[in-house]
Amino acid sequence: MRTWLFSIVLRVARNQRRSLRRHAPELALASEANDELPSPDVRGPEGRAEDAEAVRTLYALLDQLDEDKREVFVLADLEEMTAPEIAAALSLNVNTVYARIRAARLAFEQAVARHRAKEIR
Repeated sequence: MRTWLFSIVLRVARNQRRSLRRHAPELALASEANDELPSPDVRGPEGRAEDAEAVRTLYALLDQLDEDKREVFVLADLEEMTAPEIAAALSLNVNTVYARIRAARLAFEQAVARHRAKEIR
């Protein structure tokens, strides 16, 4: 059931994202930047601002990945699905999933390193 629902959500999200990029590329970036991470109120406004900035940074880093790599990376590392579950959800071979996860993690680490280097400058 979980993989079936995910595949439906994945197709809807892909279509929505593709449509936004075609019709209003500036709105696609703005809508992604407005997402906020739910946080407890005890952190105050500075903590919430830090959380929102971290979410924007995460989206920017994920956006640098190819769509295929981003899908498996999000499912494996953020949704904590196993490789066989991901393979079933995306109709892929399990070995392909492992290869994409490995490549996505490497690309993500490189993107993080570039981002940190920019911050230092």
